Amino acid sequence: MGMDIYGNNGNYFRANIWQWRAIIYAMELVEFDVPVEWCFNDGAGLSDQQECNGLANKLAEFLKLWDGSLLTVKTNNFAVCKETGRFVEPGTPDAKSPFSVERDHLQEFVDFLRECDGFEIC
Repeated sequence: MGMDIYGNNGNYFRANIWQWRAIIYAMELVEFDVPVEWCFNDGAGLSDQQECNGLANKLAEFLKLWDGSLLTVKTNNFAVCKETGRFVEPGTPDAKSPFSVERDHLQEFVDFLRECDGFEIC
C-alpha cells in the first residue's frame, strides 16, 4: 500500500506507507500543521502552488540541516521491529521504527512540491 500523490499539473509522486509516515514526521518536525486527512488516500492535499512552495521551503531547510541519509520516525506511539522484521512492543531493546525515508526520496518530494501546482493524495 502506498500514497499516490497527483499534482494538479499532471506530476506524480509516490511513497509507500512506511515512507509516507516518515515524510509526515519530517513535516511535523518543521512545524507544518499536517491535516489528519493526509494519512488517507481520499483526495486531500494542497490547492495551489503558493501553499506547496511554503511546505517545500520548510522541508528544504530541514534537508540542509539533516546530516543523515535515512530519516526514521522516533516515537513510542508506533509499532517497532527488530532486525528480523518482526514487530515488537515499543520500548523493546534493539527495536527500531519501521517508518523511514531516504534523504533522496524526501528531496524528490520537495522537487515535486515545487512543480505540482497543488496536489491530491489518492
